Amino acid sequence: MQLESPEEGVVTGPLTGFHVAVTAARKADEQIALLERRGATVEHAPALTLDPHRVDEARLREATERVIADPPDMFLATTGIGMKAWVAAAEGWGLRDQLVAALSSAEILARGPVTTPGYYRQDDATAALLDDEGWVHTGDIGEMDAEGFLKVVDRKKEMIITSSGKNIAPSN
Repeated sequence: MQLESPEEGVVTGPLTGFHVAVTAARKADEQIALLERRGATVEHAPALTLDPHRVDEARLREATERVIADPPDMFLATTGIGMKAWVAAAEGWGLRDQLVAALSSAEILARGPVTTPGYYRQDDATAALLDDEGWVHTGDIGEMDAEGFLKVVDRKKEMIITSSGKNIAPSN
């Protein structure tokens, strides 16, 4: 759903006010267009392509620095390999810990051939889980392990927000 705002050319929708990071190079334009149609501000940090020589390191570093400066609310996970490559690049620039911290409170969204088609005979629960483009809103929060892989550690809905605005997972 896309709505016109009172300001000419400004798109509002269910993701208005959200900042989303997209790391895919393949089909990135499709993903970014979908998010922007719904009102999100998108940061594109392409960390993986089928041709490893196509990643523009300067562009990736610039996007990484923007993500660190303004952490996203959601994170689109299309491949663990791309995530690992992004974290490895950030480590080379001395930005790994800052990047991981910036992504630590973002909800993980996933889509692909092995994600769920929904809940059996539970249409309302499926509607809350999947958007109309097939993205699974996991409600999960992740962290990077020592090898650079994303691992689910908590639930975003259970996040505690302190009076200073810091997000703390109940498991911590």
